[in-house]
Amino acid sequence: MKQLLIVFLLFISFANKSKAGIPEDKDAWMEIENTGSGKVQINTLDAKALGSKITVGITRRQGENEQSDGYYVMSWTGKVQVDCKKFKMKITAKTGRGLFPATSTYKITPDSIGYPLADNLCYLTGVEGYTKNEYQPEWATKVIKTIESKKIKKYVQQGAVTINCDSPVWKNKPRCN
Repeated sequence: MKQLLIVFLLFISFANKSKAGIPEDKDAWMEIENTGSGKVQINTLDAKALGSKITVGITRRQGENEQSDGYYVMSWTGKVQVDCKKFKMKITAKTGRGLFPATSTYKITPDSIGYPLADNLCYLTGVEGYTKNEYQPEWATKVIKTIESKKIKKYVQQGAVTINCDSPVWKNKPRCN
């Protein structure tokens, strides 16, 4: 009986220590599924929206069956900016080899990292045609919460002039409401 009690107490003490450390609300990195053969994680606390663009922190690790051909880097950490209006994405990544990040722009395709980002987040920008998904993955819910906790700057295009609708001069004008 004493041995059973000792085993039970040890189990409880180890179970509590596994929850020690970083608070759950600061555990920001979550995996995004269905993004090809590599492992992609998103930093749910590193996200912002500005006009028609959404920027998030991303890290990608090379998959088991992937081979780098010398032109494409398979493992990187950086930012992905999705332009919801142009349906393009810009990846700014540090690969670990160089001191400066490399930036590349791509069209968003169904097998790219930009697709699940645009699918779940672009409705936040107000760009016409995007709607909120009825069922969202957990990472998207956390990113949306982060973006909505910050002020989203709105811009309205009037001819060749871009108007900042958050400025005191324009915020109460009919074209910004």
